[in-house]
Amino acid sequence: MLASRLSPLALAIGSAILLAACGGGGGGGSTSSGGGTATPTSVTVTPSLGKFSTGCDVVLLDASGNTLGSGKIGSDGAATIAVGSYTGIVIAQVRGSSGCQYYDESTRAPANFGSGQTLSAVVDATRTQVGINALTNLAASRLLDGNKLAAGKTSSDVQTENLSIQRMFQVSDMLSPATPIGSSSDKLTNTGEADKLALVLAALSELADIRGSDVHTLATQLASDLAADGKLDTLDATTLQNALADAANRVAAPSTLATFTKLADNTVLVPKIADVAGDVAKVMAAGSAIDQARKLFADLRINLLALSNDSGTGSLDKEQQQLAADFQSGISIDVAFKTLTLLSDAALGYFVNGETGSISSSAGICAGSMVSASCLIYGSSDTPRYLIVLAPGSTAGLATWNVSASAPSSGGPLVNLSGLTGTLTLGIGGFTANGKLQPMTGDTAYTAVNLTALQSGFTVGARKWSGAGTFDAIKSDGSSALKATIGSLAVDEAAYTANLALVLTGPHHRFDGNLNLSGKLAAADGSNEQPRTGVFTGSFTNTTSGLKIFDGTLTASQNWTASGSYAGYDPRQAESGSNYAQASVSFIGTVSKAANVAGLAIELSGNNNAGRKRQVANFKITSGGVIVSGTGTQSQTASGDTWDWALSNENGLKASYANATRSGKVTKADGTEVGTISTQRVSFVDGTYESLL
Repeated sequence: MLASRLSPLALAIGSAILLAACGGGGGGGSTSSGGGTATPTSVTVTPSLGKFSTGCDVVLLDASGNTLGSGKIGSDGAATIAVGSYTGIVIAQVRGSSGCQYYDESTRAPANFGSGQTLSAVVDATRTQVGINALTNLAASRLLDGNKLAAGKTSSDVQTENLSIQRMFQVSDMLSPATPIGSSSDKLTNTGEADKLALVLAALSELADIRGSDVHTLATQLASDLAADGKLDTLDATTLQNALADAANRVAAPSTLATFTKLADNTVLVPKIADVAGDVAKVMAAGSAIDQARKLFADLRINLLALSNDSGTGSLDKEQQQLAADFQSGISIDVAFKTLTLLSDAALGYFVNGETGSISSSAGICAGSMVSASCLIYGSSDTPRYLIVLAPGSTAGLATWNVSASAPSSGGPLVNLSGLTGTLTLGIGGFTANGKLQPMTGDTAYTAVNLTALQSGFTVGARKWSGAGTFDAIKSDGSSALKATIGSLAVDEAAYTANLALVLTGPHHRFDGNLNLSGKLAAADGSNEQPRTGVFTGSFTNTTSGLKIFDGTLTASQNWTASGSYAGYDPRQAESGSNYAQASVSFIGTVSKAANVAGLAIELSGNNNAGRKRQVANFKITSGGVIVSGTGTQSQTASGDTWDWALSNENGLKASYANATRSGKVTKADGTEVGTISTQRVSFVDGTYESLL
């Protein structure tokens, strides 16, 4: 329901509600990836047993063992080698020589990589980046005959062998460079795929340490073991898990340790190539969709779950918690303004024009004479009625008010009040109000008013108003709960429209922009009057942190009139499945997860037209070049409310998730399986996963 009380909490969190169930995770992909779709004219090779020293030799060969090019490793641990227009299978090798060394993580010291020592990787097509490591060497051991591709092996075999090793060790792309570890002080400060690969390689160094060998010797032994029968007889799942945990403690930065510890716990080595054949076939069928899924879900996880998540740790979650405290009080600007115009009309009518009949508006009704007047201000389902006494001022054109009593709207005795007084300065063309008006919510003591309003026309219900001023909700301790500074105000009584340029300031937040209200809704007896539509254009900022929570246009509208299967809404009665306001909300703009960080471009819309517990949401999110669109549909079950979510990217990758079963799936446009979704992770068919926590 579009609340008549203007609340930054509703405006800020209204857009966040539609985001709460979105999230995602990571992927896998073709071994021919690694730097875009254009055919590369050079290849940058980064070997890793630990970072290699400058001057080490790297060579690129074709499938027949012919040299495509060679180069020396530079200070960055990589060598870039020109390959011209060549597009076929590439064999990449780092070859030992005098003076060539690598940082051996098992001994925490430089180790010689002497003449005759090699480490290899084989890719099915040229790519801009190639990593060489112990895992690529495992696949190469089953593909090479010396320095050339073994007889009968094809590019399809190269893909299959590489994907098999990746699935066995649950890495997404072992052929991309790993984050280099060149000293004991180097730490993994990020949790990307290059860092995850580096952790697995660090775990192998832990195994080398346990076995009393260097990393290259271990890599050679594992390659010989696997090449013999397609099974790692010298390494099992438990041993690798323990090594991963030890490696995480050694190379993870404090900020990433928890993530890498969880990665270690959830990595289960499959030691036999035959046992991953089914998954490899799925990966081949999924193709580049796994890479797309990784980017899509990782981006959603990093961005949307940073905004809102089930754990309540997102930026909007934290804002909501603070907002709940900051803005439990509010200012009903429309009610306050209508109250003041009624008081002005009554004071002018009784004290200046000598009227004797009742004077009323949608705000309340007054009765009086030349010497005094009493006005009953209508309440609502959540606000009381107030009795305000008017008296002529000491000079012509002045009047005073005294909010003398209140009573529950549902009925009950009057409660005497004191101290809520103010002054009206009357004129033919408007009024100025200054003083203390009734509180707009029960948790404030009063509303401090300082407003000048000018009118055009004199027929009540057909006037146009303009003005400026402040409304300030004051707590019992004298502090401001929420202050509205109105730069300009325009009200058309006949058209039921209002436009305000305003700043709302709370203890920790500021709300800057324009608010347009239009249309009128009311109960059958005229009570509980509310605007039909509200449009806010502007920004909402946490003044303490500098976080601009959102910047854009938020539109909300509601309907109370029965139509078809909709029974309508009576605000005087309790809300239920048959008595509720039909509401629609949309937002177009940006939402931010942190101060000084570019926000996400978001388009949201939602409504409950199908039923109070049958809401529908639509969204489109753009971030980092990734465009994601989707829908959410609410339903009510015996166990509670549930949501079904579906989203897709611009390339047709699809994901669905059902809150009821706490599960979902990721597919290509043609339905090919890419992965599954649980409450904690997205698991991909290549054995990798991305945490949702």
